[in-house]
Amino acid sequence: MSTGTCFAKAISQGTELGKQAQGYMQAGKLVPDELVLQIINECLDDPRLQPGCLFDGFPRNVEQAEALDQLLAKRGTPLNMVLELQVDTQELVRRMLSRKRPDDTSETISNG
Repeated sequence: MSTGTCFAKAISQGTELGKQAQGYMQAGKLVPDELVLQIINECLDDPRLQPGCLFDGFPRNVEQAEALDQLLAKRGTPLNMVLELQVDTQELVRRMLSRKRPDDTSETISNG
């Protein structure tokens, strides 16, 4: 499950959460953790994810990880594995800038 896809879905459907996220993204700001969690929670309602999923791009910090643990525990679907991939920072920046997204600027990336 890609957080980017979850955001795009919420924005394209015009949900209240999507509108809020879009505002932050258009301003070049990170979407606050609480809002990210709410969008993730909505995405987890997708029946295709009921057997389980792999989170892509989330969690991004310890607070998000702890909140995800609580969210999944409430849903009765706790984590059973964590996998961390490490990539050179310059390579990550190059990849993000090549996506051609309006919120992917050198300034936004350095603030994240």
